[in-house]
Amino acid sequence: MTLGAVVLLLSLQAAPKPEEIGVFCHVDEGKLVALERQTAVSEGRLRWLGFGGYRALAWIKGERAPLRLGPRPQFVLRAPDPTKYQLLRYTPRKGRREVVLQTGGRVAPAAVRCKVTEIEPGVYQFVPAEDLSPGEYGFSPSDSNDTFNFGVDSAHAPKLGGQE
Repeated sequence: MTLGAVVLLLSLQAAPKPEEIGVFCHVDEGKLVALERQTAVSEGRLRWLGFGGYRALAWIKGERAPLRLGPRPQFVLRAPDPTKYQLLRYTPRKGRREVVLQTGGRVAPAAVRCKVTEIEPGVYQFVPAEDLSPGEYGFSPSDSNDTFNFGVDSAHAPKLGGQE
């Protein structure tokens, strides 16, 4: 193991860890900030009497998450299986945030790639593989409609709601 890998491992082990299982937290200057938690509503629509295909989507309330972050945020999660979580990008629309799950016969959302590192048994760090573009995002497990949400504005420091 290289010196850089040892330093990274030690810093991850010293980082704060969430107490609650299955709740995403943002790591901000050594402190944990829980992400907004909502339950998504799923709905499906036939287009043009079924001839235009089928569209399934999930949505959550509000066009913006209260927690605003920079383009490369870090998150931690305590969970038995980190592989069931994916990071999705939402589209703000008519007072809510939507993600298309299926359109036509194809499964739609391409999850945003994240690097996942086990900090200690059952505790994982999630970091987007690339900088996130401004927009609305949320982590969601494959076996529930829970979502853990945040927004990205630019490269500035984290803030809540409309605070500057």
